[in-house]
Amino acid sequence: VGCGAPSCASCVVQYAAPATPTSGTVTVAYRISNNTVPACQATGVLTVSICSTTATNDAGSICAGTTRTFNVLSNDSTTCGTLDCTTMQLVAPVPAGFSLVGCGVASCASCVVQYIAPATPTSGTVTVAYRISNNSTPACQATGVLTVTICSTTAGNDSGQICAGTTRTFDVLANDSTVCGALDCTTMQLVAPVPTGFSLVGCGVASCANCLIQYGAPASRGTGSVTVAYRISN
Repeated sequence: VGCGAPSCASCVVQYAAPATPTSGTVTVAYRISNNTVPACQATGVLTVSICSTTATNDAGSICAGTTRTFNVLSNDSTTCGTLDCTTMQLVAPVPAGFSLVGCGVASCASCVVQYIAPATPTSGTVTVAYRISNNSTPACQATGVLTVTICSTTAGNDSGQICAGTTRTFDVLANDSTVCGALDCTTMQLVAPVPTGFSLVGCGVASCANCLIQYGAPASRGTGSVTVAYRISN
């Protein structure tokens, strides 16, 4: 490009790289002469390294009303140089709650996407796109997408009756649910202060099939009510 005239001020070799391959090298030879008589000719070789940056889409989950960071760059790569986190950016429009943390410097060791999930909705998905380039010249850019699933666990309050001086179990988890995964009964616990007589039975394993709250009512208490709280996670 710009050759064909005696002056070489604008004479350059142009290369239009195809979309594939995304790595490797390509070589071209050229010849140039001077303006003496006779002209002296020489041959040179141009070797071009083909570079690319790949941003692989990511997915994760978050509990409604909490904050979580996502290391979206852990599965991204470049064939030349390294990823340059001074170029990391979220792509507009950016949904409320998303931000970058630990970016803005060349090293990507601490660069993550943070999402602050509102308390509602308690289910669904939210998506944000980001762009990252490498440190080659010219820089090669790629765009990735993070999809976050919003999760929640619901524990419905329960009530029941028991005869004084007897023991009964209550399946409090029968009306509880989660929108992601399953209830995990290794997390089941009674919340302090726990009234005398209450205990967990059949819990402590992931399956909640046999996890119950047991209450042994004293014989001395003929009437009234007693309350216990519990926590469960998915």
